[in-house]
Parts: sequence; structure tokens; C-alpha cells
Amino acid sequence: MPLCGKEISRVDEHGVHLFGKYYTCPECERILPLFSWKLEDFLREKYVVLHPDDPEIKRKGDFALFRGRVYKIDKFYFLEPFLVLELVEDELVADILKADLEGEKDA
Repeated sequence: MPLCGKEISRVDEHGVHLFGKYYTCPECERILPLFSWKLEDFLREKYVVLHPDDPEIKRKGDFALFRGRVYKIDKFYFLEPFLVLELVEDELVADILKADLEGEKDA
């Protein structure tokens, strides 16, 4: 999911610049802070790109809960003003982290 919040199934590819090819959202035309080897994962929502102040995000340490799924905050892609999240795929770990993050709402 790109910054505009639209569900997309493709990205627009653009020519080479200083760091190689770059990709934009076909809906809002903003540049996506992802490398080509991460695009398929991005389209499968393994990676999510958001504004850090998105009200749907519940953060704690290096993890975030977004739309019922647990993500690790990807420090490698720290590009202000973006927050790049990587899906936690281990179900047991995700369940434990989700319970902890959801418990923060009640505290």
C-alpha cells in the first residue's frame, strides 16, 4: 500500500537516475522508496509504505500493528517522511507481538 492509501496491483517504472530505476504509485504518482528486488513483496503487502503519523498504526519499539497485521519497522528504509514496514511472517511471533501491541491500547 502506497502513501495515498489506495490498493494497487502494479507500480509505474521510470528510467534510470542516480540510484537506478525508480518506481511510482500509479494512483498518486509519488516515488516509492523501494528497490526493484522488493517490488513483488510490496505488491503482496509484505512491505507497506506509510506516513509515520498514520492514525491506523500502533507502534512499540521496532514493531507496528497496522490493519490487524504485525510488521517490523524496516530501519534500512528509513527515508523521512516515510515509514516502511515489513510483515512478520512467523505466525507465533506475530500473534505474541499482536497481543502485546493490542494490549497497549487498553493500558
